[in-house]
Amino acid sequence: MTFSFNVYIPLNFVVGQSITIQLKGQNSKATNLGTDNYNTLLGYSNYAVKQNDLGKTIRASFSIGTNGNYQSFDTALADTASITIRQSSNISGFVYSKIKLEKGSVATPYSPAPEDILN
Repeated sequence: MTFSFNVYIPLNFVVGQSITIQLKGQNSKATNLGTDNYNTLLGYSNYAVKQNDLGKTIRASFSIGTNGNYQSFDTALADTASITIRQSSNISGFVYSKIKLEKGSVATPYSPAPEDILN
């Protein structure tokens, strides 16, 4: 599974610092949503900002893994009660858009993939 998004990098951001993003899916049995004990899906991205990123919107993507209790992404997703996406740092000024979670290991354009179309 791939998680992708656009993010605007403010002009005043420090080159070399990272934008840290987390996606966490938790199952319906989770009693404490703040812990990692009930994860069904989990992924982190640490993107180091380059000089030519400042003042621009960039596209980023990363892979989402499943908890070891699930044999496939489909079974993990079926057991996922909530998905949280958060910036894991307290740096402000980023603007996120065009967020997409899709099957496969490669992010695709925003037209539906064949498996996304219901007959």
